[in-house]
Amino acid sequence: MICSAQPPSLGFNEVKETPDVFKLPARRARRGVFALTAWTAPASAAPVHQLRIYAVAAGQEAAFHARVRDHAARIMKRHDFKIQAMWEAKAGSKTEFVYLLEWPDREVMAERWAGFMADKEWSDIKAKSREEHGPVMGAIQTGP
Repeated sequence: MICSAQPPSLGFNEVKETPDVFKLPARRARRGVFALTAWTAPASAAPVHQLRIYAVAAGQEAAFHARVRDHAARIMKRHDFKIQAMWEAKAGSKTEFVYLLEWPDREVMAERWAGFMADKEWSDIKAKSREEHGPVMGAIQTGP
């Protein structure tokens, strides 16, 4: 999934002054007239958020997590991936690994994914993992 042109998010402990676009003119606020202004970021400034969901192969949770923890996250960092969050979801006997990435724009997202997928170290790690554990994941759900 891709979500773009979103207003800036605040961290739990971060406080920012309300942008003027969200403030009402004082005279209207006193009269009880309220209006909402849609927030629109310039296309060049809007980050792209990418949600990726991996089906983890049954019985391969430990191998999958080790591969992500020990290798994938480190190599993604080398390719300037900005990982916002990672978590695991369970539905009955199914396990999914979910993570959220932030990109400056779609072009950068495509370039960095191409670099990551072409990374020799990553290719070698995936091959070794398949050799030792068999397939550790199934389908991947993602945006473009």
